[in-house]
Amino acid sequence: MPVNIDPEQLNDEREQVIAKWLFKDVDLISQQIELGEENVKRFDELLSIFDCCQSSWFATEHLFDNTELEKVWHEFES
Repeated sequence: MPVNIDPEQLNDEREQVIAKWLFKDVDLISQQIELGEENVKRFDELLSIFDCCQSSWFATEHLFDNTELEKVWHEFES
């Protein structure tokens, strides 16, 4: 460590280190937010697919009257 340390230079370096860590945290937080948004989008897509499947079932439910599939479906619903 040099004997003659310029306080202004030391302060500048300190600010650079702080800024580097702050931006690193901001990048990490941004990545986490993006991942969360992707997960929400995937969940919404899965929910939409499930709704379509359920609508398809309701439209064709009568085709499966008195079958094993009907029994399984009623167990699933309850």
